[in-house]
Amino acid sequence: MVSYMVLLALLVALAKPAFTQAVEVHGMQLQLGELVPEFGSFEAHLESLQKSEEESPANVLIKYLVPPPVSEEFIEVFKSVKDATVNEEGNKDYYLLKPITDNVSYYIYGRWTSGEAYKEHLKSDHTKKLLEFDFKKGVVFTIQPLLVID
Repeated sequence: MVSYMVLLALLVALAKPAFTQAVEVHGMQLQLGELVPEFGSFEAHLESLQKSEEESPANVLIKYLVPPPVSEEFIEVFKSVKDATVNEEGNKDYYLLKPITDNVSYYIYGRWTSGEAYKEHLKSDHTKKLLEFDFKKGVVFTIQPLLVID
């Protein structure tokens, strides 16, 4: 029951505007830190792309917090986006991942041959379809560009 309450508290907190928050659940204080709206994350990511080398490979990990009532629809939208994405010039990998023990978090791992190919992906209609779904349904996401170490 505690994990359900923590999850509920996190979802409620994430639905509020960006600021530092703490939530108390069963006497336990959870510091959520600064919550940034999903569009802020996307804008920051686009800015970082403008500064990056366009010929370097692009690897990204996107974490999504998907409200349980829309998770099946989220997966269906992803599948339609994946079909178009894997056929893009320069796309190497595009996967939706989900932790076994977490019913809210999803991850997309994507890999492109260059920053330019990834930028073209971000401009595509199918990417816009996923973004529109996220904004309409309250799906929160953060984007992490990845550096391949080994």
